[in-house]
Amino acid sequence: QDPVKTRSLLTAGAPAASRAASMRSMPPLEPDMLLNPTLAHRPSTPAPQAPRAAAPRPTRCLQLPDASGGWRYALTYWQGTVANLLRRHRLRVGRAQTHYRAPVVVGAVLRQQWLDLFAVPPGGRAPLLFNQSVGTLLYTQVFADLGINFRHLLHLKHEVHHVAGAAACADATRQLLDCSLAGVTRLSDNQAVVSLRTEVHDGDSPGTLLAVITDRFIVRKLPPADLAHLPTDRTLVRETLQLRKRRPALSRASHHTWVESIVLPADLGVRYGRVSGDNNPVHTRPLLARLFGVKRLFAQGLALRNAVVARLSALELDLSRLQITFACPAWLDQTLELRLADTCFELVGEAGEVVAFGSLDAR
Repeated sequence: QDPVKTRSLLTAGAPAASRAASMRSMPPLEPDMLLNPTLAHRPSTPAPQAPRAAAPRPTRCLQLPDASGGWRYALTYWQGTVANLLRRHRLRVGRAQTHYRAPVVVGAVLRQQWLDLFAVPPGGRAPLLFNQSVGTLLYTQVFADLGINFRHLLHLKHEVHHVAGAAACADATRQLLDCSLAGVTRLSDNQAVVSLRTEVHDGDSPGTLLAVITDRFIVRKLPPADLAHLPTDRTLVRETLQLRKRRPALSRASHHTWVESIVLPADLGVRYGRVSGDNNPVHTRPLLARLFGVKRLFAQGLALRNAVVARLSALELDLSRLQITFACPAWLDQTLELRLADTCFELVGEAGEVVAFGSLDAR
């Protein structure tokens, strides 16, 4: 019998006081009766409540120098870098749940240094990362809050969507960078992939989004306890494990493949560091690089990205979207081969290894 109906029958016709006493003396309904509609009837069902909207992330507004700032930039960069290299290596995801925002002014001198470095001809327009020196300091702050030590960090992938068009991004002088942690994925017992998202807004036209940049980094040698709660992406794990084994997919002999050389001079790391602010010793200081276990200097990943963009801009290709994956170190003092077929491209080293690959359609 229905226990609710049974109670009402037992107390029907009794005085109000005795009915109340009878109800108080009856045992409460069991939990399974409350949860199972076949055992009990709920007198009323509360209206479903809409899920609460996630609280907006707090924003840290920073005033940071750019690479044209000389000693001021160098002081800011090396203070953060030295503190990072001395830091205990951890992954504290909860400590970086914020937006990191900083304005950028791309001066004429710095812009020309970028164009000269990547041999963009006079009058040429290429969406190079003119704002990277400020972006480097923003990333440094994010990694500091996460507890990550630079020596265990590898750049895995870069994606950019020039929302306002590549030309608008190339010409923008005043910009506002808004960087945030986009996600963290477990790669193995002691490795993870950290994704950072940066929105580039037009500083002269508030509310105008110029570009969205996503950078993914492999973080190695982490304490397993820091990764226990993270999700695992099996596809990402499989693709990452196969990077070093990747062989060229675009044949240079095919008439459908466009081929051009990209020279990586021995001092590229230093020269790129001057405009980008990325002066990591593994790219610029042979002796310090050896202390980190690197026997030979290699190019910054985004130096390769900008070299590719400069070449493809000269072909007047659609660069509204671009993604590039860094497969292995691009050692300095060598010549890479850029191969392009349709919207796909590869950078191949002198030993025949695939250094990087990507496409012009990151959707």
